[in-house]
Amino acid sequence: MKSEKTGYIVGFVSQNPVTGIWHGVPEDKPYPKKVCVLDRSLVPYVLLKKLYDVEMVPMKKKDGFVAKTAEPVLYPASVVSSHIPGMLYHVEAVFGGKRIVFDPSETDDRSVCEMDRAIDKLRSRTDVENLEQAVEEFTNESYRINKLFNKGK
Repeated sequence: MKSEKTGYIVGFVSQNPVTGIWHGVPEDKPYPKKVCVLDRSLVPYVLLKKLYDVEMVPMKKKDGFVAKTAEPVLYPASVVSSHIPGMLYHVEAVFGGKRIVFDPSETDDRSVCEMDRAIDKLRSRTDVENLEQAVEEFTNESYRINKLFNKGK
């Protein structure tokens, strides 16, 4: 989130009582937490709503941390397709707890039932480690499933 006072990105971290490892947490969660601000040198490079691995150092005068380095977290993507003639036509890219779906039989959600939209949605992701490969595989599987769907109509 951005600080209303400074305009800088501010995050919150909580320490796992068992492992001692600090993790980012939402501000509104009830966990005991500390503030984590970015070092000024990182400000132009860090984006909101994106997960980063950071190296933190304790603040000198306050109870919190300063992030000295920030590396974007990238997730490997896998593509899975499912087909049951006349019933199921489904392609899914899964990464980091997220998924992008193409299902030509879906009628309510255009981002799911339109192949180009689903492909563009995946292509625009900045948190996929193997993005080129995932887009290519998702595209190929989407064309294959779409062909099967149109053949089965």
